[in-house]
Amino acid sequence: MPVRPEIADRYEALDGKPADLTWEGIDTFAAEMKQKHGARSLEYAHALALYGRKARWTRTEAVRGRKSLEEALEIVGTDLRMANQVWWRQLLSLLVHSLGEGELAIRYAGEMLDWAVKAGYSGESMRGYRANVAALAAWKERAPVVLEGLRPLWAELTESQRSTNTALLREIATDRKDLEDEERVLLRAVSSDADGVMKALSTRGGTADKAALAAALAELDQLTGLQGVKLQVHRLVAQLRVREARHEAGLPVPEGVYHMAFMGPPGTGKTTVARLLGRIFRALGILPTDKLIETDRSGLVAQYVGQTAPKVNAKVDEAIGGVLFVDEAYALAPTSGNDFGHEAIATLLKRMEDDRKRLVVVLAGYAEEMQKLLDTNPGLRSRVPTVIDFRGYAASELNAILVAMFRQQGFELTPAAAVRARELCELLRAGADERSFGNAREVRNVVDDTLGALSVRLAARMDAGATLSSTDLKRVEVQDVTWSELGNPALDTLAPDHAEVVAVHEAGHALVRQVVGAPPPVLVTIVPSGRALGRTFFAADERPILQRRDLIAMAASALGGRAAEEEVYGSPSAGAIGDLGMAERILLHALKAGLSEDSSDKALSEYVLSGASSSDIRTMSGQARKEVAEMLAEAWVLARDAVRTHRLALDVLTDALLVQKVVEGAALRKLLPRAPVQEPARRR
Repeated sequence: MPVRPEIADRYEALDGKPADLTWEGIDTFAAEMKQKHGARSLEYAHALALYGRKARWTRTEAVRGRKSLEEALEIVGTDLRMANQVWWRQLLSLLVHSLGEGELAIRYAGEMLDWAVKAGYSGESMRGYRANVAALAAWKERAPVVLEGLRPLWAELTESQRSTNTALLREIATDRKDLEDEERVLLRAVSSDADGVMKALSTRGGTADKAALAAALAELDQLTGLQGVKLQVHRLVAQLRVREARHEAGLPVPEGVYHMAFMGPPGTGKTTVARLLGRIFRALGILPTDKLIETDRSGLVAQYVGQTAPKVNAKVDEAIGGVLFVDEAYALAPTSGNDFGHEAIATLLKRMEDDRKRLVVVLAGYAEEMQKLLDTNPGLRSRVPTVIDFRGYAASELNAILVAMFRQQGFELTPAAAVRARELCELLRAGADERSFGNAREVRNVVDDTLGALSVRLAARMDAGATLSSTDLKRVEVQDVTWSELGNPALDTLAPDHAEVVAVHEAGHALVRQVVGAPPPVLVTIVPSGRALGRTFFAADERPILQRRDLIAMAASALGGRAAEEEVYGSPSAGAIGDLGMAERILLHALKAGLSEDSSDKALSEYVLSGASSSDIRTMSGQARKEVAEMLAEAWVLARDAVRTHRLALDVLTDALLVQKVVEGAALRKLLPRAPVQEPARRR
């Protein structure tokens, strides 16, 4: 129940005039409350709280004040009005701060802020509480991080609030033993002026840390693959070091802008490299911190008028002093007149310019979409001078990542399991659709699937009464190595006649790919997966140059399932619709490269003017569609002739699939015709 009104009035009168409080007066009040209401009463707790008030006001008896406040809060629990819950905890955090107990001061300040939020405080009071928490964070955070946290709040604090927090920072600068001299100076440089934090930050000169720079670059170099990325980052670091040397020599140096774009497919280490760049910029003295704040469209664009700009500003404020990483940045481009993406871009552009000395923005996403975003927005292009290209991993690199993932989790592959894992990585790469392939994320799926299978195997052994050794628990056997995309037997519920259609379809893909001379098939399965009723995987295409015949052959391979169904059943099934779309997309690339049979200037110019994308044939000009259709017809003739000529091989592979469900490797090669020898292009 609440404290009696007359006692509350007496407490408020005393608490509101700390200069009139005496230790003897509090003793008298406390003794009276304890005698009349008991040692566990709210009234006695209020009297105890006055000791904390007096201790903080006089800066004496901090231990006594702290113990009294802790006892008071223990007595009341949650049975206390919220204003006092906030006030008492603020007093307590300040008292333990004065005793040099930083972690505890931070904890009590956090509780104070939680209660203030529960109480629904807003405006001036909440800014003061948040600033109090941010300042006390100096007990454990680096000084630049603390000041960057205070920076958005400082100007809006009252003069009294700024004075209180200035004193806190200076006290911590004196009492915190592990602070570096530079950070100690930085905390003491803050004044209670409205721009006191900004002035302090502006006095902080860039201080290079050679050891930290070397460590970050070494970690970058240890990443699997990404040779081009590493080369670009090392070149950037060299330029920045030379720039600093010129500055120190008194030579002219243009103002640096460090915002950049990361272009490439997902799962290629863009976030990891951005985090390392934060450390590199910090080590070079360009940024005060190495923090990385990640966001995307949902973190920047609001649903209603007037909400987007504050949302962008809040996220930028959070990242000030470090790196703001915007994933799938192309999604900021507005899709309609009612889309606020344009407002997000405009606000972000202004902050990229205004805060260019204290912030690095990294815009990341697919190369094609990112190029369009930069090309259609000159403001972004001019503010993003550095573009780093991330390429998909090769099969060998995926395998290295997979082995590292197992090792990091304390697992070891047996030799046979290692061979199978390498084969799966080759399938991962070969079966990839570059638009959706997740690279290292796909490897994570293999690791997760494998560890799931391993757990099932080991659990069965334990159920049978076996005692597992540490070797058993960390060894990955070949039967454990699993990838769900190869199919899930539990989904294999097709009737025999339907299963035969799937087998004919997949056998057609494999046969045509083998016959037309594109990279050969390596695995065919009719075990259903989450994506399809069956799948055909081909060897990775590592040819650096593709000619017209190669793209036509790839399109013919995509049509192989359709051609096989038509040959065997007289007409294709609905499952062949996707194959037609895939063939069209392949041939659209041929048109873009000027490799159609006509290669007409008219078709190419109309294609460019139509604004067609590589994934949408509907927006193409009439001439361009005509040339794609002609190449599609050519690919169809190749696919149809292949299955007609090798009908026997088609039937044999179909029968094998119906029995074995999966045919791969040497067994698959035995069932297919010998691949033709491709003659190299010769000069005429």
